[in-house]
Amino acid sequence: MQRLMFNAILLSALCLPCPTAGFAQHGAEPDSTAWTPDTMLTGIHDYRAGTGPWYHRPAAGFNGLAAQHPRGFSPVTLHFGPDAFSIYEVIPQAFNEAPRAPESRVRYILGSRKEQDFTISHHQPVTGGLTFDILFRSMNTIGYYDRQGSNQRNFSTRLAWRAPGGRYRIGGGYLSNRLNADENGGLMNDSTFEYSFLDSRSLVMQLGDATSERKNKMFFLSQELLLTKQENDSTGPAGTGISVYSHATGEQRHHRFSAGQSNDHFFPVTYYDTTGTHDSLRMRRLNAQLGLSLKNPGFLKGLGAGASEVYLHGTYERYAYRQSEIDTVIDDAGAAAGLKLIGEGGLRAEFSFSLNALNGEADLYMAEAHLARNWNGHVEVQLRLRSGRYLPGSVFSFYDSNHFRWSNNRRPEEQQSLEAEVRWNRGSHMLSASGGIRLFRAFAYFDVSALPLRNADAIRLYTTAVRHEVKWKSLHLANTVEVQQADPGSPLRVPALGWHGSLYYSGILFRGALEVQTGLACRMTSTWKADSYMPATGIFYLQEEKKIGGYPFIDVFASFRIRATRFFLKLDHLNAGWNGNTYYLMPHYPYPGRTLKLGIIWDFAG
Repeated sequence: MQRLMFNAILLSALCLPCPTAGFAQHGAEPDSTAWTPDTMLTGIHDYRAGTGPWYHRPAAGFNGLAAQHPRGFSPVTLHFGPDAFSIYEVIPQAFNEAPRAPESRVRYILGSRKEQDFTISHHQPVTGGLTFDILFRSMNTIGYYDRQGSNQRNFSTRLAWRAPGGRYRIGGGYLSNRLNADENGGLMNDSTFEYSFLDSRSLVMQLGDATSERKNKMFFLSQELLLTKQENDSTGPAGTGISVYSHATGEQRHHRFSAGQSNDHFFPVTYYDTTGTHDSLRMRRLNAQLGLSLKNPGFLKGLGAGASEVYLHGTYERYAYRQSEIDTVIDDAGAAAGLKLIGEGGLRAEFSFSLNALNGEADLYMAEAHLARNWNGHVEVQLRLRSGRYLPGSVFSFYDSNHFRWSNNRRPEEQQSLEAEVRWNRGSHMLSASGGIRLFRAFAYFDVSALPLRNADAIRLYTTAVRHEVKWKSLHLANTVEVQQADPGSPLRVPALGWHGSLYYSGILFRGALEVQTGLACRMTSTWKADSYMPATGIFYLQEEKKIGGYPFIDVFASFRIRATRFFLKLDHLNAGWNGNTYYLMPHYPYPGRTLKLGIIWDFAG
């Protein structure tokens, strides 16, 4: 699974030296100041390599449902493991690019089944380069199906100061995320859903009294000191800008699953308690980083680089994983280096390498090279090569609960990849074609009994995608088709074919007073044996009993913006029930039926 998503602060060789934006949130609404085609509005459909095209991540009314992440590269060396709910978290970023005027945003979304999503955020310049930011979000729903209710709270605050002239800046803050959700375990009998006309909340679920709680909190502090300041001449920046930066974070994370019964029909084994279940995982992390950045060093400019950056940094991290009253403590020391170049003729290049030693053994690394060339703004070719050795989540190594027990050596996975893309963009047309191959070794996964295993053989994953967009006056048509193929019989399962298309109108009416976007979007994948979800451990595992996919999802949307206020509505899953009830988010978890969502975003400035 993808590493925990706090890499905006836990920087590595794949990251820039300093984060430079406000608070971000997984699953957040795009910035309304950028009026771009948005057929998602309140839901999120995201391409995730390794889990299939446009894997739906429920949001804004169906929060609390698990979402599978890809098996990809990660700059975070040590991580928790269960991350199926990290899409609902805010992540920290320490700085703004520059002080700006006071800004506030209020967002409210209302949907059927009593879904409510309320977010308020504010940025306030205080005095003399000092700024303050705060964000609060509350989401609640009773769910579309029985025992699918959840409530979510996100809070983050940050204080940052920039010295006059910008030679020094410091920022720090605190954030917390909490999600409480019912766990229904999926349908007791899929045929009852597929071949009956029962109300959605009358369907019998496998777990009748189970709940989960996921929460984390973090303190963070970052600073940067510019030792030498660049001056501009007629050819661009003159001289080398040298800066020193540091980052520090402290984090706690907790996952808890509880049930008032042992639920023997759902779990394969019961070890010690036939009256209830309590699974708990805890993680504590302290991370410190010190680095040096050189912008536009003379020896690179002499080689023809128009702009460049070299960075070096070292990290130290202490990571503690607690399960069943047993602590596992790991010390991680790492070093990283990177180089970025922007040359003449539209050439860009980026190289990075990091090496980590866990408890004194240096056996983890990450290396990446990214090359791109643009011709006249119309044709661009990109090539990316990556290679890494990293650890799977802590949950793979040790677990002891009422229903699951295992103890494994911490052994790294390996992955290499080669990806290429060609993009043509001219006027009202855009066409891109991409392809790649990934090679996995010592692949860690969970078998059909939800127990961890290693794949002895290497696994290859091939991907090819074609995307086309065309605009005629105010009409837009976009289509993306992807073909994926993993080695037959391997535990890495993906749909062979995926398609996503949208047709919409986007224009400005009433002499510029009203911006309008309305249309429809459709997506589907071929049938495949998607992984099942185990709520007790928070992981996805192999299953052989059911295929999902082969079903089109159609959404209709409309969005209106008048000055700083945006109104929108969306009818999710318009075609629910038109051709049988065979729509699933994952095995035994049906996708919500036809659902109407309404919302407003109101921006205040000055």
